[in-house]
Amino acid sequence: MKYEGLVELTVTGSIADFETHTDQLMDALLTLEDLIDPDVGGNLAEGRMDITMTIEADTIPDAAFKSLSAVRTAIHAAGGATAGWEHLIQKMTAEARQLADA
Repeated sequence: MKYEGLVELTVTGSIADFETHTDQLMDALLTLEDLIDPDVGGNLAEGRMDITMTIEADTIPDAAFKSLSAVRTAIHAAGGATAGWEHLIQKMTAEARQLADA
């Protein structure tokens, strides 16, 4: 089944290069084969990135996990770090909703 995934991230530290990092993250997401139509938006004032994508998965939890994994992979590919991710992931949320059949 196809699901829409949403991951919200807050950039820590300086947001001076926020737009550059957003572009780098988008470029990295586009290289991932399991994602359909990824998109990155955000709020510069809050340092927040909103990452959406369509993924194929069997269940909503699987879709949320795939969304988070894809974002982490893209962050690393863009030269970012996810130190402490294993602790943050317990507090981070990802949303997924099943898409209607086309």
